[in-house]
Amino acid sequence: MTPRPRRWWAASGGYSLALLALGSLPGALLASAPRVWDKAAHAVVYGALGGLVYWAARVSGVGAARAVAGAVLWAALVGALDEWHQQGVRGRTASVGDLVADVLGALGGAGAAAALGLGGPRRRAGDEQRTGAEP
Repeated sequence: MTPRPRRWWAASGGYSLALLALGSLPGALLASAPRVWDKAAHAVVYGALGGLVYWAARVSGVGAARAVAGAVLWAALVGALDEWHQQGVRGRTASVGDLVADVLGALGGAGAAAALGLGGPRRRAGDEQRTGAEP
């Protein structure tokens, strides 16, 4: 079964929109958390975004290094848009620290996906014989 790149790009876009929607919630609706947990939450959710965008890029034929770079750039843009937007949301503030946590999380998520070989081309049994490549 071949991967379907459109589905992965749609999932990446939908997840990005969900993050932006969460950033639109007034501060009073969110539980007060110590700063370290706030930054950890940013890193985790943007790590998932980084991994998802990495996967979408890889199943679209993009090389691993470019997929990591693209995933981090995508997440940085989503994070920057979210922080900019939060300036106008009651009870929320924009934070460079949050954006840094977003980018580091995305780098971790995309890097982990790359290290695990997720989304990349799959070799089938016998590919070495057909291409003449050494095992």
